Amino acid sequence: MTAPLSTCRLQLEPGFGFARAAARVDYLRRLGISHLYLSPIAEARAGSPRGYDVTDPNRVRAELGGREAFERLAGVARGAGLGVIIDMVPNHLAASIENPWWRETLEKGRDADAAAIFDIDWDAGGGGGAPPTAGRKGGRGGPRGGRRSRSSRPKPRRRQPVPALPVTAGSCARVRRPGTTSCCRRWRR
Repeated sequence: MTAPLSTCRLQLEPGFGFARAAARVDYLRRLGISHLYLSPIAEARAGSPRGYDVTDPNRVRAELGGREAFERLAGVARGAGLGVIIDMVPNHLAASIENPWWRETLEKGRDADAAAIFDIDWDAGGGGGAPPTAGRKGGRGGPRGGRRSRSSRPKPRRRQPVPALPVTAGSCARVRRPGTTSCCRRWRR
């Protein structure tokens, strides 16, 4: 392995994957680039433009061409005398049900194998835990802890629906709406 002398960062995305990057290798070599510095290549949320919302760090992202296309790019780079550096950011796991570790943590709570990976306040919500996406007490949204800006002018806001998330079976009683029998009806099909 050689030390990088000059890198070129390539921002990979669904429209610019490994094959298109490989097509640029000879040009970058002629510019004097010693290493390609690739944006995250791990599996990310579908359609993610940047790849920093990783759903499976053990798989090469299919939307970029998958493992075989990555290996072809690495071979083309190696053949041109260029090294490859991958932007690997382990703390950029997506808080999305597309992420099996996140989904398991929401379903099993503290008992999930991956529970320690995520920043969850396990004492919040009456002991059921509150991930950062849960909003403030009472489910009224807003930043974690319920603080709001005290600005005299209202700030523009984008309203969006709260994502449907699985919850541990034991926490259903704490979060279900009055008059309903279960908060988990969707997941018990």
